[in-house]
Amino acid sequence: MAVSPAARALVLVRVVICLPLHCGRRRAPSSTHRIQNVRFFSSEPMAPRPRLRHVGSGGPRRPCRSRAGPSPGRPGMGASSSSRRCRRSAPGRRWRSPSPCGARWRVRNDLDGSDSAVVKQERGVRTRNHLISVAAVEFDRNGYDGTSLSRLSRSAGISIGALTFHFAAKGELASAVEDSGRAATRRVVEGVTARGGPALDTVSALVLALGRLIETDAAVRAAARLTQERVGAGPDWCGCWLPDVKELLVQAAEQGQLDPEVDPCPVTLLTAHLVGGVVARVRRGRSERPGAVTGELRELWRLIRRGIAAQPGREMPK
Repeated sequence: MAVSPAARALVLVRVVICLPLHCGRRRAPSSTHRIQNVRFFSSEPMAPRPRLRHVGSGGPRRPCRSRAGPSPGRPGMGASSSSRRCRRSAPGRRWRSPSPCGARWRVRNDLDGSDSAVVKQERGVRTRNHLISVAAVEFDRNGYDGTSLSRLSRSAGISIGALTFHFAAKGELASAVEDSGRAATRRVVEGVTARGGPALDTVSALVLALGRLIETDAAVRAAARLTQERVGAGPDWCGCWLPDVKELLVQAAEQGQLDPEVDPCPVTLLTAHLVGGVVARVRRGRSERPGAVTGELRELWRLIRRGIAAQPGREMPK
């Protein structure tokens, strides 16, 4: 049968209006609409669009996401948290086993935890060393009685709580500074005496090395001051190096390097006063150029050596 142009235009208008409405839905169009849409253009009906089926108990299903997705029963509607809990706990649901990525993620978290513990430990060591260096400067400048925990916290740039976490009291911090100064002194003494050589030359090298150490290390100067001022302090700082000087001077006398009229004990005492004066000189003259006090010590020891040596004119070790 012939179809007029007006009928064709009416059908096209109806298709343009109704087709977006049907495409926006999640269900297939009815058979009546399908026949009305295509029967004027083709003699064969259009195949029905397959209806989306919700996966239930018949097969594995992915777990629900944290965000609300489309509801299985009502297309286009968001699912609430209660509905998600119901779907998870509903009987007959089969869930897939956890992905291997989950186990890998858990292992990575364990590694991150151990790494963070190592980082915290290293940061604690750095904070402790920083507190010791700052306290060494304060104790050297102001003494034990003139230094308070509040002054130390301000100088270190940390709170009182963080300071007392590492050192419960000022005396404990002072003991740590003393230990640091004594350890630095012993390293220098052992390094000089391990070189060997004539005993008097070793004494000269040790005195000059102690002068350089005193001038550059505040912990050494603080240890020398704290062991004299603080009640209950540890061993005297001079005990770290003075016995070695005395032993070397005795060896020099036995080897004939000292004048026969020179006694090693007074020379040892003179050396102790000389090094103690270097400590006080460095503490008072901080504004002088680096190495100035060591140069003065070199000249003074040169005079002393000329007076005690059996062979005058012997060159000092550099």
